[in-house]
Amino acid sequence: MIKTSNPNTLFRANSLATKGVDELMKMIGRPYLRRVLKPSLDKIYEENRSCEIDPARLRSSDILPCNLDNLTRNIDSVYSAIIRSGCDCPFTLSSLFSNLQKQAVQRFPETSDIRYTAVSGFIFLRLFAPAILNPKLFQLQSRSPVPVTSRTLTLVSKVIQSLGNLDTHQAGKEKYMEAISKRVLDMGHVNGVKQFLEDVCKTDNKDDTCSSSYCKEGKLVEYRAASLIGRDYSKRKKLYRLSDSGLTCLRSDDVYTIKKSDIRCVSRVDEDAFGVPHVFQLIHSKGNSLSP
Repeated sequence: MIKTSNPNTLFRANSLATKGVDELMKMIGRPYLRRVLKPSLDKIYEENRSCEIDPARLRSSDILPCNLDNLTRNIDSVYSAIIRSGCDCPFTLSSLFSNLQKQAVQRFPETSDIRYTAVSGFIFLRLFAPAILNPKLFQLQSRSPVPVTSRTLTLVSKVIQSLGNLDTHQAGKEKYMEAISKRVLDMGHVNGVKQFLEDVCKTDNKDDTCSSSYCKEGKLVEYRAASLIGRDYSKRKKLYRLSDSGLTCLRSDDVYTIKKSDIRCVSRVDEDAFGVPHVFQLIHSKGNSLSP
């Protein structure tokens, strides 16, 4: 921040600091991201309605005014979910954003919107917008979108990113974006974003228990016993989080936790059993054993 002379480029480059914050947001903020975005994304995937507004891309069955209405509804759904969630942001991230906001204001005191853009440069441009664009990458969906849905996600992500930039002009340089920009890029929506960013930076009344108990997160290959007699196993790669409370599987369709109190045994498994190294067996009282 000290080396940055232009407030408009603050935190926009990929530095070691920004990459560190990116990883922290993905690890600590993943459950928060699921709560905020997944319901809206589920509906977009399920409905699969055309939101194409580029005349050059329209299919013969497309009706431009209907597509524009569909896109507006999807943007409003995602936008509303985001701006209502400021107080639910994890304590660790809120504390980080609060410190970034204070330092940015001290560094650029004459830039009125720096208290907002310093934070939105992370949470909108590096978390919300990429997660909307690629839900599978962020474990918000289990499958890649079909082309119609993929295009919808691209357009929604582009507008949400513009709102994160506090833009009231146009989302992107394309002429076809003018119509949707006139509908959603206004001071009412921008003020909603500003209030959300203020809420995100508040640490009062936010529980830091979850953040303090967090230990590690990553993907494991799970070998689940399907038949103990026949020694048949199902094999799936899943995202797990290890914390003081237990082991949580962050599946795209559900989240479940094996509590520490339910774990009966953890033991190393011979490499010859599955033909791969670093396998352990976890036996718990709530179901079959897991061998990640």
